Amino acid sequence: GVGGLDEPHTFVMDPEDSTYSQLLRPWLEKLCMEAKRNGFHAVILLTGHYGAAQQIVVRETAVRMSRLLDLPILGTPEYLLALDEGYLGDHAAWGETSLMMHLDPSSVDLSRLGEEPHQGVHGKDPKAFATEEDGERISKVIIDRLGKLSLAMPCWDADQKSGFIRAEEALVSRQQFLAGREGVVWAAWKNIEHGALKDYGRFLVDEAFDQIRESASQL
Repeated sequence: GVGGLDEPHTFVMDPEDSTYSQLLRPWLEKLCMEAKRNGFHAVILLTGHYGAAQQIVVRETAVRMSRLLDLPILGTPEYLLALDEGYLGDHAAWGETSLMMHLDPSSVDLSRLGEEPHQGVHGKDPKAFATEEDGERISKVIIDRLGKLSLAMPCWDADQKSGFIRAEEALVSRQQFLAGREGVVWAAWKNIEHGALKDYGRFLVDEAFDQIRESASQL
């Protein structure tokens, strides 16, 4: 999301169904270039509270800049690191609310949430399902895997970087292909609830890049 803009009504932002962003893409490119210039040996672009187009832009840019800069760059939403914990990504529903109940409990007041269908959430009803315990469990998995990746990625050799880039490219290429073929930007997500990419987070940490490529074909 973008807030605090004081632009006139003629300021145009790409719609959600656009997988090519004139705003986000160059900003991410510059961010990666500056990281390289300042001596970083790896970059993780972690996004959340996402649209499908945003996720595709972040991952595609990360893959392209990984090649251009000879730097391992991971671009992913947080939930993809915890699919095996049952967190499939949502909008202010069970997953996000549980995370906030653990990470910033004072920001959560479920008594202010209306009744379905007027809740503004997408996913399981947080009033019925969200718990601090689930938030702690999910956040621990995400943080643990991010920590392991942040230590490992700067030390990858040429073969490891190449395997990583090919795996991420296979994933984002499949997302782009399905969005174009079906005319629906969320097309590549329909099989996630049936187990596609379930082990992505574990495969990534284990550097099982061939398995990621195989998993991408199941989308």
